[in-house]
Amino acid sequence: MKKREYHGGTGTRLYRIWNGMKSRCNIPSASGYEHYGGRGIKVCEEWFEFSNFKKWAYANGYNDSLTIERADNNGDYCPDNCKWTTWQKQQSNTRQNIQIAFNNKTQTLTEWARELNIKEATLRYRYHKGLPVEEILSTMDRRSSPEIYGKTPRNNQNLRVKEAV
Repeated sequence: MKKREYHGGTGTRLYRIWNGMKSRCNIPSASGYEHYGGRGIKVCEEWFEFSNFKKWAYANGYNDSLTIERADNNGDYCPDNCKWTTWQKQQSNTRQNIQIAFNNKTQTLTEWARELNIKEATLRYRYHKGLPVEEILSTMDRRSSPEIYGKTPRNNQNLRVKEAV
């Protein structure tokens, strides 16, 4: 029987990350299993030992403000496919996010909204309406340029009046 190695990590944030990663991939009753192990995502054999994961983590910039992210969302948890990133950046890379490419720049809809100072709901509406990217990201107010958006403004100047017979 192999003697258990003492790693001194139990109870640390890094240990919880490691344990959660293994659970999501290996335990069908674990929260999130359907998105990880259920999709065939595994933890590499090397990382089944916490001490190996810990060495990799600190050698690759781990600190308590970062989270682990897989570069290939369909790939396994392994040194070649993982990195440490901020929570905000990781949230930008989830499968549910809408990625919009414009002028050689790809960002999530949320990032475009922040950069352009447009409400996210406005961009989401335009996107789901099927507008071209230039119109989705337009900072022009459609109420002041109705001809572009095929709408008639709702003000008294432009109301159509029926002619008297």
